[in-house]
Amino acid sequence: MVGGFSNGDIEGNPYYGTTAPDGSFIVVTVPAPTSALRATMDGALLKIDPKTWKPVGAAVMKDPLWAEVNP
Repeated sequence: MVGGFSNGDIEGNPYYGTTAPDGSFIVVTVPAPTSALRATMDGALLKIDPKTWKPVGAAVMKDPLWAEVNP
């Protein structure tokens, strides 16, 4: 690994991450970081660009604990 991100980069504490089979992106689950957000969602699923280590997509999720990517 030659890069990474912190919980400040994604506004939360990452729970679990996995890469796409071809390495083109990383999927990370993040529980809602504040009590105000927990009132409306459990967390988010983030798509991370491994070249920049920045989020390029997100989806609100119910109980985002585990992510798997398959073709």
